[in-house]
Amino acid sequence: MSRLAINTIEAVRCCNHKMIKFVMRSDSNMLFISIENPFTGEVSMNGSRFITRKKGQ
Repeated sequence: MSRLAINTIEAVRCCNHKMIKFVMRSDSNMLFISIENPFTGEVSMNGSRFITRKKGQ
């Protein structure tokens, strides 16, 4: 969970519109977490996986 929060905060630092939407809910003994933040640019994917832009990864 902390890595999700850190990545979201880092992404928002470069945006003009600083907004983070965090939703957590449980249903039938399952926990669902959703985090949204604005992003300007292109999202790169390899199949169903996102490709990171961070150096050293």
